Amino acid sequence: MMRNHHDWENLEESRHISLALYQAINATGMHLSRAAKELGVTEWLLYKWTDCDSANNNFPLYLLRRFTKRISDELIKVVAKRCGYLLVPEPRVNGKVEDEALDLICKELRENTEALERFKDAISDKKVTPKEMRALEREIDDAIATLLLLREYARAFSVAPINPNLEVVE
Repeated sequence: MMRNHHDWENLEESRHISLALYQAINATGMHLSRAAKELGVTEWLLYKWTDCDSANNNFPLYLLRRFTKRISDELIKVVAKRCGYLLVPEPRVNGKVEDEALDLICKELRENTEALERFKDAISDKKVTPKEMRALEREIDDAIATLLLLREYARAFSVAPINPNLEVVE
């Protein structure tokens, strides 16, 4: 079978992506017409892509980046998860590593420890509600992003010897 640029694996995957697309737009509070405008498509076409009952509701993959940048990163997170990956934003470090930045990382790590406490509280009744799960997923994503930021700062120390604020250790 010949596949095109927007074929998903099967109908189940297609429906799952349609639902995720609908939920991602809905979570922003953005009206479908505005989301369609941001993507450069018609409202009818976007409606068709969010219709889980339609047999031909394939959201084109080439629009995934635009959707992520202009509307929400929730859809790309769902796609990554369906493929067995976890997606968190990649931190950017501009080469300036100052005590203030390191203090911020320490503060973030403390907040992530608090997220572990919230997780403990959430599972104390042996169940996690959907609302608690969404909050925990956000907290965990933030924790991962903070660790990635810490790694990027460490890399800045090792690859930026021309910056007078940094010292390279061999």
